[in-house]
Amino acid sequence: MTGTKGIDEAFRAHEVAHQYWGIGVDARSYHDAWLSEGMAEFWGWQVARRRLLEKDPPNGEKRYRDFLKDWRENIIENRRFLFGDGQEAAPIWLGHRTHSTETEGDYTLIIYKKGAWVLNMLETLWQLKETPGPDFEAFLGEFYRRHRGGRVTTEQFIAAAEAAYGDSLQWFFDQWVYGTDLPLYRLSGDIRNGGEGRFTVQLKIEGEGISPDFRMPLPVTVEFGDGSEKTEYLWIGSQPLETELGPYDTKPQKIRLNKYEKILCEVKD
Repeated sequence: MTGTKGIDEAFRAHEVAHQYWGIGVDARSYHDAWLSEGMAEFWGWQVARRRLLEKDPPNGEKRYRDFLKDWRENIIENRRFLFGDGQEAAPIWLGHRTHSTETEGDYTLIIYKKGAWVLNMLETLWQLKETPGPDFEAFLGEFYRRHRGGRVTTEQFIAAAEAAYGDSLQWFFDQWVYGTDLPLYRLSGDIRNGGEGRFTVQLKIEGEGISPDFRMPLPVTVEFGDGSEKTEYLWIGSQPLETELGPYDTKPQKIRLNKYEKILCEVKD
């Protein structure tokens, strides 16, 4: 390992992963380029995480979260052009057409980095699913073996993902591959003492910058004074969500949205 942030490891692993994604299984057209570059980048990130955990077990997971945070912030900053004078970022599905004289860095940022973030979020959905079936890594392995030596489309990947997941995922890909929404979530809340040493958290979460039918499971982590914590996933769309968490035997000290970098979003609390 040559660094402390995992960047070198991710870069090398990305290039090695192209033996499988990009050579073993190639993209059918420029629309599907993210299945080569984004997939290779995703696997590069997995290797970086493992190396960080091996080198620095107490802090490796946090270093990996910081790694994801850096790319998340870069992608979100890119979208700020929408509110300024520049050209807004294009969807992943546009492939090399995301690059122009006005958006020179977009191909790498959108196809590589956002493509990998899409897979990172898809893995999160996979971990939350209740139906039996292969885990996410097993699904990707089977998809590769089935299409080795051929070219694949985004539509083929969606169909395979839905079959393995056990439910429709079109909404997810419409949002993240064909669309450009990047949500901003605003959190407000109150910790209440219910008596007899029991506490609840009253939350209000509002989403901004998203389409009316946008939806995602948002991780909410409640931290306690003894160092323990509890994470729950709340499905939220474009309408404000008001809910209660708990009760808890220990008084919560802090409530954090997306603490572990599971969702590509911005948070204000």
